[in-house]
Order: sequence, then C-alpha cells, then structure tokens
Amino acid sequence: MAYEIEVRHLARQDVAMVRYTSAPSEVGAGLGAAYGDIGAYLHNSGLEHDAATVYMRVRPAGANREVEAGFTVAGPVEGAGRVRPGSLPECEAAVVTHIGPYSTLPAVYSAIQAWLTANGRESADYPWEAYLTDPQTTPQEESRTEVIWPIRSGSR
Repeated sequence: MAYEIEVRHLARQDVAMVRYTSAPSEVGAGLGAAYGDIGAYLHNSGLEHDAATVYMRVRPAGANREVEAGFTVAGPVEGAGRVRPGSLPECEAAVVTHIGPYSTLPAVYSAIQAWLTANGRESADYPWEAYLTDPQTTPQEESRTEVIWPIRSGSR
C-alpha cells in the first residue's frame, strides 16, 4: 500500500503519561491500565481532556521496550501515582495517517523509513502513534492512526 507522507512542523505539547517496561510481545497488554490511570488522574484533577490526543511511543530498552502512553493536555500537569508530566517535542515530523487495523501499522513505519532514505532525511527521535478514533467504538478496519516521526530540520 502506498502512503502519503506529509512533513509538518509540530508545536510542543504537554502530556500526562505513564511509562512502563515490557517484553516486545506484551507492549499492548499494559496500555489499557495506563490509559485508565491517566484518564482517572485527569478526571480527578478536573483537567479538561475531551479534546486530548491519545498517543503511544515505544523505545528499545535492551531486550525489552519502554512504552510511553499518554494524553495531550492544555498545560503542565503535576502527576500522581504512575501518571507523570511530560511533553511531545516541538519538531519537524514526517506524518502518515493510517486507516485500518493496528496490526498493519508496521507497513507505515517501513514506508516512512524508505521515504527518509529516498529523501535524504534523518530521524531526530523515536516516532509515536496518535490514535484518532476510539478502538472501543470504531471497527478495526476504520481505525485512524497517525504515525508521527520526528525528523532533523534541514536534513536532505
């Protein structure tokens, strides 16, 4: 499948997030609890999050993966329990909107990597996924996910 890759300049965004370490095959298993903890924290704190973007970022951590699950928020948070303040960086990024099941997302990552090479661009940081539809109410075939991959400004 061919993907349309758009280069965007993204503003820094404050987030409420949970980080956990997981085996690669178990990354998804902890997401529900992480998102639940964040949602409860935001609700209990009275912080507006109806327009929040839900995201996930995964980084290698030896044989495991460090998972960052979060919600964007309108301003800094203090955090409590597992929920911590953080931010998504201001950056230039290659962005693809994927429609379909999460299981087909690896093709998007491959397409962006090929695009980076073909266009002389370099990765600036680890990518993240922004979930544009609710998996509890949207059929997998209609799921919309943005893959956002920070790139070095001016690299070509």
